[in-house]
Amino acid sequence: MQPPTRSKKNSWLADQPLQRKMMLVIGLLLGLLLLTSVVTLHSLRQQESNRHLATHTYQVLLELDHVQRALQTSQIGARGYMLTQRIDQRAMFDSGTRDLHERIAHLRQMTANNQLQQLRIDSLEKMAAQWQREMMAHAINPIAERKVTDALALALELQRIQSNYLEHRTVRSEDLYAVIEQMVVEENHLLTVRNLQLNGALVTTRWINIIAILLGTLLGITVIRLTSQLVTRPLRRLTDLMTRLANHDHD
Repeated sequence: MQPPTRSKKNSWLADQPLQRKMMLVIGLLLGLLLLTSVVTLHSLRQQESNRHLATHTYQVLLELDHVQRALQTSQIGARGYMLTQRIDQRAMFDSGTRDLHERIAHLRQMTANNQLQQLRIDSLEKMAAQWQREMMAHAINPIAERKVTDALALALELQRIQSNYLEHRTVRSEDLYAVIEQMVVEENHLLTVRNLQLNGALVTTRWINIIAILLGTLLGITVIRLTSQLVTRPLRRLTDLMTRLANHDHD
């Protein structure tokens, strides 16, 4: 007589009702989908933020170029007026000066969240105003108010005015260009950092998608196996038992 065989102990999952098993499988798939979606959405928002900051930095660099061009226009107009005393050169100086102050004000608004650049703009604005005052007081106005008409006397007078301007000036155009260049260097550094952050976010998103695909595939295979073990096989065994009962096999 053979000893009675011990029945194999079922796992917790195997003892669960079929409906609960199906809900567990669906919950795992939905959980993976939700987790992947949340992480991907966060990464996309990070990309959008970095892209916006990079675009803003490009705009600041473009505005700095406009500031530099306005300064050049004003400077060329001033030199041209000192050499030729032509009205159009004086108008170029005035136009360039107005444009310079407008560009600086716009630049201040664009860099409101950068304290270092704000300090540089303060310095640039003060020096630009001082440069304009000195140019007007010691060069532009004296030339416009000159009394002599003789060619030799006029040349001597213009030379005296230019020497007086050089003697009294405290701000050179080179000083303004130096501040602008400092701001350009800072913005280029910020642009490099933000582009690196954007590339990092893109790489992160790519890896998230790869991991999600691998986990989804693995979970899908696991679900298929569990479905076979915990759902299909018990149903097949139940069908066999019902067949045996139908054949009056009551063992």
